[in-house]
Amino acid sequence: MKFITVFTPTYNRAYTLHALYNSLQRQADRDFEWLIVDDGSTDNTKELVSQWEQEGKVPIRYIYQENAGKMRAHNHGVRLTDSELFVCIDSDDYLTDEAIADIHEAWQKREGDVCGIIAHRAFVNKAENKMRINTFPIKGPTTLSALYNAGYVGDTTLVFRTDILKQYPFPEIEGEKFITEAISYNLIDLHHQYMLLDKAPTICEYLADGYSFNEAKTQLQNPKGWSLYYNQRARYYSPTLKKKIVNTMLYIMYARLANAHNIYDQSSTKGLLFVLSWLYYIIKGKKIINNLKKACR
Repeated sequence: MKFITVFTPTYNRAYTLHALYNSLQRQADRDFEWLIVDDGSTDNTKELVSQWEQEGKVPIRYIYQENAGKMRAHNHGVRLTDSELFVCIDSDDYLTDEAIADIHEAWQKREGDVCGIIAHRAFVNKAENKMRINTFPIKGPTTLSALYNAGYVGDTTLVFRTDILKQYPFPEIEGEKFITEAISYNLIDLHHQYMLLDKAPTICEYLADGYSFNEAKTQLQNPKGWSLYYNQRARYYSPTLKKKIVNTMLYIMYARLANAHNIYDQSSTKGLLFVLSWLYYIIKGKKIINNLKKACR
């Protein structure tokens, strides 16, 4: 059994996977497996990975599934994993040469019952030929939400204990193919903390065909998932009255987009606060929806 599984969900990304494959070949610590769940690609991903498997330079496990969305691919990958740790590296990201070694060394030095590691995720700005790495504003152990509330800016590399991650699968909603990862990470935060690794194992570059560049379209096409997320935010992560009303308003907005029934019954906000949130939806929510639709044109 390997120490860590490097998991990559992919869909029609044969043209980017080589960067991650090359970085895995350069790893100083070889105690890992690369698990790829192909979410119904129609390009040459399967043939490319088959070629790499034949080369034998990296331990690869390739799984194909019919196109069902990233969250289902992620859940599939977690179910198949038996290593101690699990890290999801997107198909347009790659690792530093010391990434696995840095994670391994940090994990051996952990203190307390932590659920994993939060590390940085470096962003490459090709136009300026620079790499941006942020700093942690607090010391661990900490939760992901506490880290951002303390002022952290930017993306993170999240390394999980596999046994913990298996307890918090992403919701799989019929008719939808995306849900924000935060919906499971928020639940983990309620019960667990992470150690911090002040290094950037992952290097990323956002692509025009990714979720980050198609956020408005993603929100409109997956309203049930977003309503579930904002209802959760209203319940657990609204420390002020203003935030609770805003999160409840967004829950109402996406629930109505999804033509949901029993919006009040399903809401984590009740009574007068729900009424105020509904009034805020009438004032603000429809403008947000129109802006999302404009962004998709």
